Amino acid sequence: MKAFETLKANQVTVFGLETKKIKKYSLFAPTVNLEFRSRQDWFELKAEVAFGNNKVKLKDIKRALDRDRNYVELTDGTIGILPEKWVRKFNRLFRSGETDKDQLNISKTQFNLMDEVEELINFPEILKEIEEKKEKLKQFSSIKSTRIPKQLKAELRPYQKAGFNWLNFLREYQWGGILADDMGLGKTLQLITLICKLTSKKGAKVLVVAPTTLLFNWKDELEKFAPHLDYFIHHGNRYDQVEALRKHQVLLTSYGLVINDLELLQQLEFDLIITDESQAIKNTQSARYKAITKLRANFRIALTGTPIENGLSELYAQMNFVNPGFFHSFTSFKENYLDALKKGDGAILDELRKKIEPFVLRRTKREVLKELPDKTEEYLYCEMVPIQRKIYDAYRNEYRDYLLKKF
Repeated sequence: MKAFETLKANQVTVFGLETKKIKKYSLFAPTVNLEFRSRQDWFELKAEVAFGNNKVKLKDIKRALDRDRNYVELTDGTIGILPEKWVRKFNRLFRSGETDKDQLNISKTQFNLMDEVEELINFPEILKEIEEKKEKLKQFSSIKSTRIPKQLKAELRPYQKAGFNWLNFLREYQWGGILADDMGLGKTLQLITLICKLTSKKGAKVLVVAPTTLLFNWKDELEKFAPHLDYFIHHGNRYDQVEALRKHQVLLTSYGLVINDLELLQQLEFDLIITDESQAIKNTQSARYKAITKLRANFRIALTGTPIENGLSELYAQMNFVNPGFFHSFTSFKENYLDALKKGDGAILDELRKKIEPFVLRRTKREVLKELPDKTEEYLYCEMVPIQRKIYDAYRNEYRDYLLKKF
């Protein structure tokens, strides 16, 4: 408006103003009123923004931001400008929560993003709950140490103990996680330690899903480190009675059999489901992903040395498996993160990193090099059986005679 007045004062003619409807800006600075409730698994947020006597509901703010507008139309015909700081904060909250009518439900797995509105929260009990959870994960070393189960037949290295403590911490809060240590750092052993902890409670049941080639590796590791555990490999000639499967503490099966025997496995409720080489479920449209997300579990852990192989979209499936609903729909994940990155929004990557940080643990060999044993080389000699020796000697003599004749 000031621009038009300046033009007029300088005798500059502007055409079309008589047909243009120009809305006035509200003279009132916006204020926000927040109402928070802590539910079992989520925070419930109700917000109302006021420009004087004009009140704007949360859904209207979301509609404006979805259209890349930093303003809302008010009931008196004026326009209310949303401060840039508010736009940034509300955008992050909308990406982290799910709008339901006039409220926003934010999973408690997103507590580390709540600092966006922390200064506006006037509910001491909720602030205390958020701060307690943030404090526990502020320093990884502050996670309380858990006693290593006596039945475990292994000596854990310090970083493996830290990994076990982290896994147990997630279990206590019923949050899933991705253990993404480098290959060779003992991810399986860390999980077996957790299984020992879990199965110390009578009736606890664990399902391990792995590529077929790794099933017998799990068998060998269980027999080596936890021989007391009652395990069963659900593979090949398998049970078709659910009661027979209920007898075992640990079930080992493949991704293929989760698909084939989904109806059977759905009848069981597991205390823990482990997906080994979890990049196998990176595609949300795959039969593997759809089947494994239908299984019932109180706690889920994904194991992988390569959580992201070809793109960030693979992260969605694995995080959504361990913490169902973490990213809401894939469509919203794509719009909020993938599309924003394509547009060059570098800040969105930092937001995504902060969002998943408490639920992904990755250590490289370089980071724990001092804790690793010296490299050892061992030569194993394997003698041939008589029939192998006979064939070997025949070929050796044949080619030796051939070469001698050449020279």
